[in-house]
Amino acid sequence: KAFHPKSRVLRFLNLDGTLRPRFICLSRNLTEDRSWDTVLVMDEAPDGAGANTAPLVSFLQGLPALTLPGSPLSKDRQLQLDQLAKSLKRVRLEVPEPFETAELWPLGTPGGRGWPLPDQAEDLLVISPFVDAGFLQRMPDSPQPWLVSRPETLDRLGSDAIPGGCAPYVMQRVAETDDLDVTDEPSTLEVSAGLHAKTFVWQDGRNGHVFTGSANATLAAFNGNVEFSVLLSGPRSS
Repeated sequence: KAFHPKSRVLRFLNLDGTLRPRFICLSRNLTEDRSWDTVLVMDEAPDGAGANTAPLVSFLQGLPALTLPGSPLSKDRQLQLDQLAKSLKRVRLEVPEPFETAELWPLGTPGGRGWPLPDQAEDLLVISPFVDAGFLQRMPDSPQPWLVSRPETLDRLGSDAIPGGCAPYVMQRVAETDDLDVTDEPSTLEVSAGLHAKTFVWQDGRNGHVFTGSANATLAAFNGNVEFSVLLSGPRSS
């Protein structure tokens, strides 16, 4: 069981003394790695409507139980964590456009959630640096799913593990980037390289869904690891 979430909860102090929270759900670790990742930022909804923070509150309150035996959090740190969790109880997080709903999705904790993907999907895209055969056997049945992963992951899986009709892809070592200036000296270029994003996209009926965060396309991610992702849903037309 691995501790694998990449999430941040911030509180900004306004001039009038009120606090404004922000939740960030990422696939990126606290490193200077230049791999391709995803970052989802959700601020407090101004109208009180939006994503329910109860799963996040439960996740934060359960963190002390995950510390190693003999290495508990300090009393000050536990107090800070408890105050942070309590401050989120009456908060709703704004759903980014064009999505209409957002569900916070912790995995692997006592209050965590289960498998997020449907049994069937009209279209399916899986983006993950790590993939195992168990996930591929369980992933939604789709006419022609797309799988984007690392070359070494696909080599390790082998063609027999990839379902029939599934189209596997890899990213180029240096993918196209908008801010790349060809006039720069080669030593100053900052180009993202490598894949580290973990995102699942599917469509059913009139709806489209994006599940993004820390969970790889592996059974361990959805059946044991501590993870945090968000399920976004909205009209497939947008």
